[in-house]
Amino acid sequence: MDYPCRREFLKATAILSAGLAPVKSQSKPLSRPTQTQPSQLPTIGVGSHQISRLIIGGNPFSYIAHSEPLIYSNTLFKHYLTPDKIVETLTLARRGGINTFLGRIDDHTIAFLDLYQQKTGEKMAWIGQTAKKPHRGASQQEIFSNIKFAADQGAIGCYVQGQSADYLVQENRISEIYTYLKVIRDYGMIAGIGAHEIQTIEACEQAGLSPDYYMKTFNRLEYACPDFDRTDKVMRQVSIPWIAFKVLAAGRLSPKEGFEQALDAGADFLCVGMFDFQVDENIELSTSLF
Repeated sequence: MDYPCRREFLKATAILSAGLAPVKSQSKPLSRPTQTQPSQLPTIGVGSHQISRLIIGGNPFSYIAHSEPLIYSNTLFKHYLTPDKIVETLTLARRGGINTFLGRIDDHTIAFLDLYQQKTGEKMAWIGQTAKKPHRGASQQEIFSNIKFAADQGAIGCYVQGQSADYLVQENRISEIYTYLKVIRDYGMIAGIGAHEIQTIEACEQAGLSPDYYMKTFNRLEYACPDFDRTDKVMRQVSIPWIAFKVLAAGRLSPKEGFEQALDAGADFLCVGMFDFQVDENIELSTSLF
């Protein structure tokens, strides 16, 4: 999939934003995540950061639809999620108490985070997902560089992307995951491990890798979450904070059902990709469940 480079993104922004007045924030610029409205979403501490229990996920903003077998979804996302629309969505999230964004480590992500700061006067705290993947031939040095890029761009955290961690475990290269955790921490970020396969979590637990958090798919439809019953059992027993994602099976489950199931299994955080018209409803629902 092609992602727009930063220059192209900002050029498009200049055109699309010509008639849009900047959104003024009522809170002062942030150096680390804080809660905009303390009466709404609760937070949990990970390292030195307080992270809202509902996190806004970046897949839609990167035009990742997960809507197979439809062939036009990615194009539809690109047309709807303009630079201004992404900023509008992030602004709604922040005003509702979501203080953290999670997304790919690439120029595209940095471009709209920069635009958000430019228009609102505040920074959105973010956790980076490694975008260089060993199962697609990425070298350790490329992954190191990707991690450094996240740190240089102000990410509070970084995690080894799920498919990448799955691959490294399957290839008996779990020591590389430990190395990436160390590099992430050396840059001052909270370090996590993602997984689609529950065997990845089991192997990391057995190896004593002790990340600051896990990022695990979780939905009963088993969309990118094979062996749901085993996943449910294992994640209930994990003591390390964990972020549940794909909880709606990429739009195949209702928020109520997906949120309730993940929280019942002990998820500390829900990472959910959302459009602007879904933000308020997701915040209201999750607030009632936490």
